[in-house]
Amino acid sequence: MTQQPLIQITLGLEGLDQDELLDLSVSLRQEIAETDVDSVETVSGPAAPASSKGFDLETAQLLVTLATGLVPGILLLLQNFLLRQKDQTLKIKIKEVEIEVPRHASPDEIDRMVKVVEKIAKRVK
Repeated sequence: MTQQPLIQITLGLEGLDQDELLDLSVSLRQEIAETDVDSVETVSGPAAPASSKGFDLETAQLLVTLATGLVPGILLLLQNFLLRQKDQTLKIKIKEVEIEVPRHASPDEIDRMVKVVEKIAKRVK
C-alpha cells in the first residue's frame, strides 16, 4: 500500500472573531472536500478555554490526505482561496517543509509560493 501525501494547512486571520474564523475554515474545508482528496480533517490543537466554543481563536488547521497527482489542483484551490481573502496568513506544510504565504501577498507572490510547494509535492512519494 502506497502512503498518500499529507498536506497540513494552517489558516490564520487577524481581525476576525472566533465565529468568522470558524466559518472561513469550514468553507475552506468544504471546498477541499468537494475535490477527489482522500480526506480532509480538522486538526485538534491544545484544549480550548472552558468559556470558548472549542476552537482556536487565532488559527484553524486542516490535514488533507490525497494522491500525489491531486496536489496541483489543491494548490490551485488554495491559491484561489487566498485571492478571495485579503487579511490572512496561510501556511502549507508537506512533510517537514513549511511555507507561509504572507498577508497581503500579491497574485504574483502567491503564484510563486504555489510553484515552490508544487516542486516540494513532486518529491513526496
